[in-house]
Amino acid sequence: MVEEMIRGLALSILLACGVLSAAEAERYRFVPKDPTWLTANIDLRDPSGALWPSLVGGRNAGGELRLDLDGLSGAFTVRCDQHSQIDGDQSRRVLGEAARGKPVIELAISAVRGVAAPANAAAELARATGEAADRPEPPARAVLVGTLAMLGRKEPVEVPVTVTRSRERLILAGTLLLTGARLGLALPEVRVELSVTGYRHPDDLKPGAAGPSLDLELAP
Repeated sequence: MVEEMIRGLALSILLACGVLSAAEAERYRFVPKDPTWLTANIDLRDPSGALWPSLVGGRNAGGELRLDLDGLSGAFTVRCDQHSQIDGDQSRRVLGEAARGKPVIELAISAVRGVAAPANAAAELARATGEAADRPEPPARAVLVGTLAMLGRKEPVEVPVTVTRSRERLILAGTLLLTGARLGLALPEVRVELSVTGYRHPDDLKPGAAGPSLDLELAP
């Protein structure tokens, strides 16, 4: 109890003196060519388990998220068209024979509702005194608001997701349940499991944040 009072008093003094500065905002890009590997996946599953899942990977297609002391905000799009295991019998999978045409599944997020992670006196004091990294903390959960488009349909969605920061990546993963007809499928319901990854804007990285450079600059 006494320790918490001391920390709270110290934090108040730092705030009053202007010593405690806000953590710098971080931007996470969803650009199609950087990185070159797959950065998203949208899996379509049968909740009853009668049909095998259709697994579709893809890449970021544009947009950016901003992480600051107010939470998470921004907009982005991912486009998935890399279908797995489409050479065999597709009648036993969620997408059925439509998978052979490799249909694109596009998730277009127009808004993110992500409340800032709650701050506490101990964490703020540690950051102010240089004992903690000066980075905003991502919220544990958020809601993605936008549309899911596939097979000629575009469905409004709100997807609850978990938010994880891993070094210079921001990973959003969630699940939603939709009626099959809304996605152009015969199933009564389809469980959509998705995961997307944004990458820290290079202009925001401080020297050394991405590791040491191995390039040598030779003087003429």
